[in-house]
Amino acid sequence: MSADPKSTDLRRVILDEARHQLVQHGYNALSMRRIAKAIGYSATAIYLHFD
Repeated sequence: MSADPKSTDLRRVILDEARHQLVQHGYNALSMRRIAKAIGYSATAIYLHFD
């Protein structure tokens, strides 16, 4: 059974933005809210997307 392509794409977008935020602002400034705002989702949506 394969993963939903849209789900996989969103996962990649979230991880890519997290990496970008980490490089730009450092570990101490990394937050779900910052990532969510950058990709146009709520922090809750990110938490629900990952196990």
